Amino acid sequence: MMETIIQLVMAGIGSVAFGLIFNVNKKYLAVIFGLGVLCWGTWLYSDSLGKNSIFVTALLAGLVVAIAAEIISRIIKAPSTIFFLTATIPIIPGGQLYHCMQGFITGQKAYAADYGTRTLYVALGISTGMSIAWAVCDLSRKVRRRFKLMNQNKQ
Repeated sequence: MMETIIQLVMAGIGSVAFGLIFNVNKKYLAVIFGLGVLCWGTWLYSDSLGKNSIFVTALLAGLVVAIAAEIISRIIKAPSTIFFLTATIPIIPGGQLYHCMQGFITGQKAYAADYGTRTLYVALGISTGMSIAWAVCDLSRKVRRRFKLMNQNKQ
């Protein structure tokens, strides 16, 4: 349990650190911390179920964080990409990409292919989750506008 708490706190700190590198407004850092924790928490929970592939785990984490980032950005009136990009830092497959490249350099093709496949699955999962969330949010905005216009026309 303590290891999980440490992982969650470090995910939040890592997200905040990238927020500072990206020169994000300091008033958003607490939100970024929370989203980083949410992202890694979703990853850990989905992974603990044991039935999901790494793609599904990454998809769920990307989807949850993208939806949360969209909701928070509407409340705070700030761009959602600020929150999404920094919050997904804990699940970016940098270590896997490193091992993939190491395998290529040392001539271990099976090692490189294994880590390359994992890297690709995580990247595709994150981007698919993000795309689904943004499509749903865009659709909901269009539906809301349509209903607003219909109500104005009735009056």
